[in-house]
Amino acid sequence: MLRKHGTSGRSYGVVAVDVSLDGRRILAACADSVVYVWDALFPDRCPIATLAGHRAASFYPKAVFAPDGHRIAGGSSDRDVFVWDTKLLRNIGDEPEPIPSPPQAIIHAHTREVCGVAWSLTQDNLIASCADDCMVKLWHANETPQYDDN
Repeated sequence: MLRKHGTSGRSYGVVAVDVSLDGRRILAACADSVVYVWDALFPDRCPIATLAGHRAASFYPKAVFAPDGHRIAGGSSDRDVFVWDTKLLRNIGDEPEPIPSPPQAIIHAHTREVCGVAWSLTQDNLIASCADDCMVKLWHANETPQYDDN
């Protein structure tokens, strides 16, 4: 599943781990710019989903589950926040090597690397993101954030 460090000099490793609130799924955001999702009852099997689209050029961009356990938000080195909904994936299941799925939403929210994201536990669809632009922003997962670029 995860590739070992090769001779190319590129770093590989796990940069974030999260467990869904119901304990049924585990995610690992990795330095190979893929978020892997496992069924927690069968962690020794292949991932049930692989999520792609974001860029992890450092060990700082994180990914987390929404309280519903299906949506995932992740930061990215390309200044965006990515949202995936595993309910919408066609490749979710016990397949060997699922095909990486693109995000359902890309929010152009920051001017520098997005390091952290967090879902609200009380307000559905509300996400906070923080980045190296020294900004923390709140936005709805289904809407583009509104802010002044100045």
